[in-house]
Amino acid sequence: MTPGMEKRKVDFTDLVFYLAIASKHARLMVLLVSLSLIGGLVYYVYARPLFYSRSVVKFVDLKPIGQDIDEVQGNRFYRQNILSELSDSAHVIRRVYDRLGYVETPDNPGRPMHKKVSASFDSENNIRLDVWVYDPSWAEPFPEYLVEEFMADRKKRAEELKTLVETRYSAELERIQAKIREEHEERAKLDKTYNPDQLVIEVEQLSAIPKQLFQVNQKLDQIERVRAQLLTSANLTVIERLTLYHSVDAGLRPGMIVPQLDTSAGTGTGTSAGAEPRRRGFLLPKDGEGMLGGDSTQHGSRVVSREVLNENPMVWQTLQRDLFRLEQELREKSRMFLDKHPTIVELRRQLDGVKKALDKALYDAAYLFELSYARLRDQKKSLELQMPQYEDARARLNKYEQDKSVAGQGNDWTQLMVEARKKIENAVYAAQEDRVELSFVGHQLVRKQVPVSPNRIKLVVFSFAFGVALAIGIPFLIEFLDQTVTNMDKLEAETHMKGLGLVPDFEDTIAEAYPLLGSENMTDPDMLENFRVIRTNLVSAAATSKYPQVVMVTSTGPKEGKTVVSSNLALSFAQMGDKTLYIDTNLRRGLVHHLFSVRSSPGLSNVLVEKLDVSEAIRETAVENFSVLPAGDHLDGDIEMLGSQRFQQIMEELRGKYQRIVLDAPPVLGLSETAVIQPVVDGVVLVIWSAFTSTRQIRTAMDILNDNHANMYGFVLNRLDLTATMNRFHYYYYSNHYYNRYQSMARV
Repeated sequence: MTPGMEKRKVDFTDLVFYLAIASKHARLMVLLVSLSLIGGLVYYVYARPLFYSRSVVKFVDLKPIGQDIDEVQGNRFYRQNILSELSDSAHVIRRVYDRLGYVETPDNPGRPMHKKVSASFDSENNIRLDVWVYDPSWAEPFPEYLVEEFMADRKKRAEELKTLVETRYSAELERIQAKIREEHEERAKLDKTYNPDQLVIEVEQLSAIPKQLFQVNQKLDQIERVRAQLLTSANLTVIERLTLYHSVDAGLRPGMIVPQLDTSAGTGTGTSAGAEPRRRGFLLPKDGEGMLGGDSTQHGSRVVSREVLNENPMVWQTLQRDLFRLEQELREKSRMFLDKHPTIVELRRQLDGVKKALDKALYDAAYLFELSYARLRDQKKSLELQMPQYEDARARLNKYEQDKSVAGQGNDWTQLMVEARKKIENAVYAAQEDRVELSFVGHQLVRKQVPVSPNRIKLVVFSFAFGVALAIGIPFLIEFLDQTVTNMDKLEAETHMKGLGLVPDFEDTIAEAYPLLGSENMTDPDMLENFRVIRTNLVSAAATSKYPQVVMVTSTGPKEGKTVVSSNLALSFAQMGDKTLYIDTNLRRGLVHHLFSVRSSPGLSNVLVEKLDVSEAIRETAVENFSVLPAGDHLDGDIEMLGSQRFQQIMEELRGKYQRIVLDAPPVLGLSETAVIQPVVDGVVLVIWSAFTSTRQIRTAMDILNDNHANMYGFVLNRLDLTATMNRFHYYYYSNHYYNRYQSMARV
């Protein structure tokens, strides 16, 4: 198919094409079917006959007491295991062999007497047992013996399991009991040494000490930050100091025992009634009674009274507001009255009273603050003294737990003993109470006279079907793997190159003589017409390509018929009336002078190398309008001269003298002449040997020509066997039958 044309759809002609393929390989197809049937016959003769029986086995699955049947061992999987054991237990089947009297001989060591055993459940929850055996006498007794030996094997394995478990776990129980006694003795020694009950009580009583110590340290940190700010800030007012004192909870409660403070000197910076200000702290009263209340205790301590703590601790905020109010009012009245005015005197008296009350509130807050600080320090000291006791008790308890764990080695011996006893009980129960009970019921079908395999009808059908599959598959596989060319349409689709025509195959004697148009070897009218078709298609290529005045004919490889095609194409142009020159450019092994019985020298090589005039080398022939330029002598450097300026000048000179010039060029693959010559020609015709040249060679040759910018006119399919069925169908119009029929109609 030429480029630009649509792909043809599958139609009746394709079906006929497939029939042609079948006709081509008819003998091979018949041979394959015959071999398949013969193979089936050989199998029927030498195959062991197979006999069959189908039996019913009653299946009873006992449910253990107190358990549902679907909850024991995964009932569905358990039933499948029963079927698998019944079908595939080699040792059970071996015992059946022994019961049936099977004896191995040197001629058949280990030869099986059965092919397959299949077990499945039917609709009544019974087991359907299918058996295939090679001995007809075994078909009937084999299923019953298999069920009996299967049940005997289960009982035997259960007894062996019971004995093994009892033997193993009895020794394990004795070892566990000895370990339990040793562990009890070690724990008794530890209890006597550590007294764990008393130790646990002691740890629980002391466990609150770390938490209390942590809380005390937090409160001390808060108080110490406030004290540091009070001691480092000397310019704080009374209100600012009161705010700092009350920012921390003193933590005093009624009935709490606190230490007795030394009131002989202060620790801060401030003022009090009737006292001079000091650099550090406040002067505290010499006697704290009336402030704390309560009775004195031993070691210089006192008890906090409820009355002191019940007083409003935030009264200083009210005094602060009164102070601001009186100061503002005094400033306003001072603008109106003199200093001796009664209103001014009264306001100053009230202002002094508020200041004294604030000093007293500051004194009280400082006293409670320092008292709480002293109490927390004493409490911290007391807790730190108790911490070693807690740590010692905790260490002794940890040591006891560690020694106890080492003595017990981390094992729960009691639980291990319970599990061992449970395994013994399960093994005993499994041996005495098997869940499954199988009993042989009878046969449903027995085939012991006529074997079930090999089946003659099935074997014939399968053999014939297999032979037909081979007969269809192998020929088409051969066609698929065949990379040679016989179909012009297929080659056009793959190469996107136009098919100019075809040349039917000659007989060997004619092909060896290189038949030419008009010669004695060329008498068939269809052969003459084929070259006329090639010439016509080549001339018509001028509509879409260069005018074919100088045409180079080449092939992918040697002996593909390019000389026959090129010479007859040149003769066809001459018969048409065009003045034609046929040039042999194959300087390695030119044959043109033999075809036309002319002298080979001087020729093209002499013109190129020895600088002869080209007219001296051209030979006239007996054919009108037809001349020949032979290859000439073999001279050094003649092949290189094909790409020289000299050759281009010669071709330009010949273009002015001849209407058609046909060049017989060497093959494309492996030689360089074609690539060198093609710039001086108008186009290239590629000759392809049918059923010989592979598509890979064609693609390679086309790639080489396209890389050198060759103008491809098309290809000629040479030596096509029209007697083949496939080719006769595709190329009907090229055959003798078509021409003979056409001539008969013309005569009529």
